[in-house]
Amino acid sequence: MKKIILAGDAGATNTELALYSVENDGLKILYSEKYKSAEYVSLFEIINKFIVDKKLKPVAACIGAPGPVFDGKIISTNIPWEIDETELGNKLGIPDLKIVNDLEAAAAAIPAMNHDSLELIYRGNDKMNDGNKMVIAPGTGLGMSILIHTKDGYSVIPTEGGHEDFAPGSDIEIELLKFLTKKYGHVSVERVVSGLGILNIYEFLLTQSQFKDSGNFFKENDINDIAAKISEEAVKGESEICVYTLEIFATALARACSNKVLSVNAAGGVYLCGGIPHKILKILSGRKFSEAYLNKGRLRYYIEPVPVYVVKDGSAGLKGAAVIAERIIKSGIE
Repeated sequence: MKKIILAGDAGATNTELALYSVENDGLKILYSEKYKSAEYVSLFEIINKFIVDKKLKPVAACIGAPGPVFDGKIISTNIPWEIDETELGNKLGIPDLKIVNDLEAAAAAIPAMNHDSLELIYRGNDKMNDGNKMVIAPGTGLGMSILIHTKDGYSVIPTEGGHEDFAPGSDIEIELLKFLTKKYGHVSVERVVSGLGILNIYEFLLTQSQFKDSGNFFKENDINDIAAKISEEAVKGESEICVYTLEIFATALARACSNKVLSVNAAGGVYLCGGIPHKILKILSGRKFSEAYLNKGRLRYYIEPVPVYVVKDGSAGLKGAAVIAERIIKSGIE
């Protein structure tokens, strides 16, 4: 009898679930659904609805969610649920259920990706090699994870690098930091490099004299749509303030990428996931990103060979969770 596993990617905006059968030649997806996270009071409610509707009972599951995981429990930084893997597994009747950081799940999918799933935005040495890899995901928040290369493949290390201090790299970013310090007190990289970050940069630029006559999207759009609207206008290149907003976003993201290459010797490349990068490929493929990425002074030579990719597969987190769930079954057999 084929074994069924459940994979999930729980996000602030959407929660994606899928059921897979474990085949001899790998995983076969049976069903998948997306749910609006805000419409449900708990993750249990979403998963229970999904597996009841599909009339299948998984024997193992892995769910990725934003935030640090301690002892199988997560209090997410961006979704209103407290999740306990033991409690959730018992309520769902799934004997082996694991909760992981969402970027741990996304990173687990990276080693099996081919060029069709990736967009190269900085060429580097033009090789997909086996060195350590860095996974960075700007979306609602900013997630980061490391893939450490070992003789047995890759080991994933989830991190909370998105909450490191934001370090400005230009005069305008120094002013941005001052603005955000007044607003938040502590200013993390996530306050600039995320969907919220796009709103923060745009709000700051509205206070600058050169943009005093710009239209204000805060007055014209629902708050949940503004970051997407700014990004769309920036890609079209028709709004000066939106273009500048995304330039600041892109350069801050580029510096975060090269900082991490230095920190973890990510010679195997940087992989950008999340909801934003694939939507602004035109901007990330431009000169501003590559210049900021390489701007490491005496250590520029260390960064130059390291390629940067945008992951085009929006379900990387889901597929990585499936990989982890399959490992749970295999480890039980072994």
